[in-house]
Amino acid sequence: MRNYKAREVTKAKKFNKNFYVLDTETSGFENNEPVQIATVLFLDGEEDIAHNEYFIPKEKQTPSAIRTHGLTSKILKKNRAKEFMKPASDRLLNFLNRYPDLPIVAHNVKYDRDDVLKPAFEKVQNLNKLPPQQRWRCTMVMAKTVPKLFVYDLVACLDHFEIDGRKGDKHDALEDCRLTAM
Repeated sequence: MRNYKAREVTKAKKFNKNFYVLDTETSGFENNEPVQIATVLFLDGEEDIAHNEYFIPKEKQTPSAIRTHGLTSKILKKNRAKEFMKPASDRLLNFLNRYPDLPIVAHNVKYDRDDVLKPAFEKVQNLNKLPPQQRWRCTMVMAKTVPKLFVYDLVACLDHFEIDGRKGDKHDALEDCRLTAM
């Protein structure tokens, strides 16, 4: 794999070797209901454990969302997807709070945290709050500081840094967590 450029970027980010990476896939920009939430814990620079869940949205998914992630109703059922409810939000918080001082990295924090997770937590009336803002790190914001990089989505960043690893043309939250960590 040609990940030497990515390792240089990781050094420049000044991340320590212990952090979480989080990603979501949703029903579409209109509803932003989670259909997949994945989080991976990295300790000493190596993947330690992953948390990955699928959800059936209350509203119908948009065709563009399904084209992006490929998670049709049939595939969600095959993955034992359930409605996003308080127990699911509690499981996510418990996972993220195993190491409460570690940063949480996401490629687009504003979208994953503010537009997807916060409303989902509010809908299930989970009074427990997401980890505080100061724990979150956004690789998209960091990408905007890279010279000659003009598109900041995850695929464009992977291409720019010559990171191989995508398993197909569909987004998968767990795979995207692992790629974001590179």
